[in-house]
Amino acid sequence: MTDIKTEKKTNWLIWIFAAFGLAGVVAVIFIAISIANIGGSNQQERTPLAVVDGQIEYRMGQVIDLQGNDQSAITIISNDRNGSSGSYSSKSYRENVIHNIIFFDRDSEQSRKLLSDNSGSVIAAVFLPDQETGLPLAIGTQMDDASDAAEAAALAAMEAAETTGAPAREQYKRSLPLKHYLAIVAQRDGEIIATKLLVGRLSDGKQALTLEGVESLERFWILSPMEVGLLVQQSGELFHHIVNFGSLSITRSTKIEVN
Repeated sequence: MTDIKTEKKTNWLIWIFAAFGLAGVVAVIFIAISIANIGGSNQQERTPLAVVDGQIEYRMGQVIDLQGNDQSAITIISNDRNGSSGSYSSKSYRENVIHNIIFFDRDSEQSRKLLSDNSGSVIAAVFLPDQETGLPLAIGTQMDDASDAAEAAALAAMEAAETTGAPAREQYKRSLPLKHYLAIVAQRDGEIIATKLLVGRLSDGKQALTLEGVESLERFWILSPMEVGLLVQQSGELFHHIVNFGSLSITRSTKIEVN
């Protein structure tokens, strides 16, 4: 008789623990669904700015204030999944298929586009100060390593200058405004999509297409207020280039032998 009672008691304990376990699983699922719904409710899909061929819808992506001046960069994205993709970080803005960047001057209320139309794409771009101790701002995954190294140097300069606290750091950023930019762009040339390096100045909006076959920008070094050195993977090979923002051209190129 005692054995029977013990067995019944054991069965009840098993059922109680099973019930608690099931309740815990249900609670976790409920919390996960609630969080997903909260996140989704804050993401409103914007109305398309333009529709091409009844399929590709162009929308506004991020609005990025370019530190130290009155300009903002507005990215134009699409639902076309055949381009590059990415995410956002504090130093780098990356989105699905960036087709263009619009520069908007908040003071004059004038605007201009990086590319003449939205048929191409901006694979990656970086905005640079004219001193190596300034903070760059990057768009696109191909600029990750380069902007990481430049940001580390700028943060080290802040520490050396004993620049601490948010207000002091913001003042430091404004003292070294973004002046120039580099962009890897892809444009259709007949049946071929060609990638090129575009170099430009924020001050007057002048820019020029330079290198062809650019795959990624691995590192950059600000050499002077008007010059920057680049380590570039280009057409399957590695090069060191010197860019001059005064002439908007490549002034020197050196192939780095791998084999």
